[in-house]
Amino acid sequence: MLTLTPQQALLIGSIIAPLLFGLCAYFTRANVRRIAGAVVGAAAYSAINYAWDQVAERLGWWSYPAWLGTGRAPLTLYFLAGVAGGAMGLIGWRIARRWGWKGVVGYLLFWTAYAVVHDYGGSMAFASSQLMVFGPGFLPLLADMLWYVTGNAAVLLAIRLIGGPMRSGSLARTTPIPG
Repeated sequence: MLTLTPQQALLIGSIIAPLLFGLCAYFTRANVRRIAGAVVGAAAYSAINYAWDQVAERLGWWSYPAWLGTGRAPLTLYFLAGVAGGAMGLIGWRIARRWGWKGVVGYLLFWTAYAVVHDYGGSMAFASSQLMVFGPGFLPLLADMLWYVTGNAAVLLAIRLIGGPMRSGSLARTTPIPG
């Protein structure tokens, strides 16, 4: 069985999250306003993640036994998850620019599926590590999927509010997209 300690997980996240944000900012060709939107979105993502985790722990949907011995994750984990969420929001912004509302729906559906693979699949693959433990039934999994949708939608909203409409700016199309 695979084992990963909380310290190892934080070390990996401390390297991957900022690198991911930088690469996404560069390759999406985001301007300063879009990056600022992604940073604000990252803060929103962290706050939403924290709120969902508090509710989930109280309702027995999921917890993090290995982290602090309390069933809760450290604030550092929320910060790193927010940085990664902000990075992914920049990709979502590019998808929304290209495919409009259909792209946003597809992007959020992707995160619904990702929640199952990342959180539920990861909790099974690293079960002995007890980094995340789900409660019984389908409701905890459904709540986890909803958390990912709300968190990622918040990042897109922040980018939209701070960076302006998805189809504006120097990278905007000058001709409409057919279909």
